[in-house]
Amino acid sequence: MEEGGMVTAFRKRQINREKYGIEPDDEHQAEIDAILASALEVDEEDPMEDQAHGEIEQKFEKGESNAPFIETVPGGEETGNGDVHFEDENLGGYPDQEMDSESFEDDETVSDEKEKSFDEPQEQRFWRKKERSHRPFPKPIKPMAPRYLRSDNPAPEGSENWQSPWAQMRTYSFSPCVFPAMIGAVSQDAKPGDWVKVYDREGNPFGAAFYNPKAKVPLRVYTHGDVQPGDDILTQAIDKAIELRHEILHLPERTNAYRIINSDGDGLSGLIVDRYADVLSLEVHSLGIFLRLNKILAYLHERLGTRYEVVQVDDKVRHNEGIKNVPKPSLRYNSVKILENGVKFEVDFSKGHKTGFFCDQRENRLKFSSLVKGKRILDLCCYTGGFSVMAGVLGGATDITGVDLDENAIEQAKRHANINGQNKIKWVHADAYTYARQMKLNNEKWDVILLDPPKFVESREEEFEGWGRYEDLNKLGISLLNPGGMLVSCSCSGLLSLNRFEDILIKAAHRNNRRLQIFDVTGAGGDHPIYSNCLESRYLKVLWTRVF
Repeated sequence: MEEGGMVTAFRKRQINREKYGIEPDDEHQAEIDAILASALEVDEEDPMEDQAHGEIEQKFEKGESNAPFIETVPGGEETGNGDVHFEDENLGGYPDQEMDSESFEDDETVSDEKEKSFDEPQEQRFWRKKERSHRPFPKPIKPMAPRYLRSDNPAPEGSENWQSPWAQMRTYSFSPCVFPAMIGAVSQDAKPGDWVKVYDREGNPFGAAFYNPKAKVPLRVYTHGDVQPGDDILTQAIDKAIELRHEILHLPERTNAYRIINSDGDGLSGLIVDRYADVLSLEVHSLGIFLRLNKILAYLHERLGTRYEVVQVDDKVRHNEGIKNVPKPSLRYNSVKILENGVKFEVDFSKGHKTGFFCDQRENRLKFSSLVKGKRILDLCCYTGGFSVMAGVLGGATDITGVDLDENAIEQAKRHANINGQNKIKWVHADAYTYARQMKLNNEKWDVILLDPPKFVESREEEFEGWGRYEDLNKLGISLLNPGGMLVSCSCSGLLSLNRFEDILIKAAHRNNRRLQIFDVTGAGGDHPIYSNCLESRYLKVLWTRVF
């Protein structure tokens, strides 16, 4: 080969390294030598050389060979690491040496982009690899812009015989929440908050729903089949919900604080009701429910023997649903005392989150207390101290520290400890991340760590950031555990799947050079049921692990 052929060999070698990014491996040296021996027997212009290149490339593309493609040239010696050593430095063909420009024209397989790469330094020219962008998780998909129900859809043929007011489904879906893209035509007499009879796209009766054209969820379906729309549907659903709590779960025997209605999970989309002693705490997300609130409250008080109520409607819900004039709380006092598995708590409706107290963690608090006897516990994001207090009263933990950034929550946690005689619990008003980092610097260690942070993923736009926050918190928690210690990690983000949450915890452990032993996975209690047509309402995830 002449100098031009030599350069061609260098360039082909460079292309293959960039294309496959594989370093030479002694294990495949015999295969490399055989390929090189056959390649050296032909002249540069011999078409067999291109055939040899093609065969090797096909092997790589099919995954039949892991051996890297390396081509040597006369006058060169294989060094064993994929490079070629030349006794004559002038044979290297580096940019600062003179070359015949015509030699580049012989190689028609190299693109102009590759020719430009010869202006780069040697180490970049021969050993450059493709840079791979790395993200800790896949980039979340941004949601589509909100879509509103069209009012100009023509009425289908035969709809004059339908029961009015009516709405027709464009697509089949048994979800209780029907979005604008899933809705076809709606009768002209249907008004916001009205009951409507729902028909499928063939014109067959499909169910009964509340209608609100300007809401993000224009149809909330409460029952399916050929049924007569009316408020009797609500009372029947309330009866079924009470039956589950009282006759199946027997919750009043263990506590006077539990969820009576769990929205879609009880067939009452847009309504959440928690009971705290003789007070009902309600969260409303539907205009249709809000317009019938007086009737619903009267029926609930009659069935449950309660007397007071607190109604909450989020500001965004008010705007989207068109809800006005939310009633003020009818309370004798701003707080009420409750009993849970023999432990006393106080619910302050003037300061509490959402409905006032997290009833969904009741079973998990009891389970946690059974695992911590004689242990040193750190409760990060403790809120009002439910886990910590129960671990002290029922669990017999020897050392408990609760940390939360909410000053009001810490004050409430102190009251919970006092009314249960748990004055040895240490309460810290601090950011969980900052506190954990400082304890790591202090070389502090715990036997059990509980992580129950607030919802980090509020919307699809916040997914990626929320995943990172969960990972950071769990990495810090794991770093503070003794070998064999227990980590209980919770997530109340409905948009975060259980599989994704597991991946986050596993990654957090592996980055600390630790390993997780997952021995249980739980969620909300039985008073937070889930219907088969609305599995996305399963929001709470609790992973019970040991860390080694």
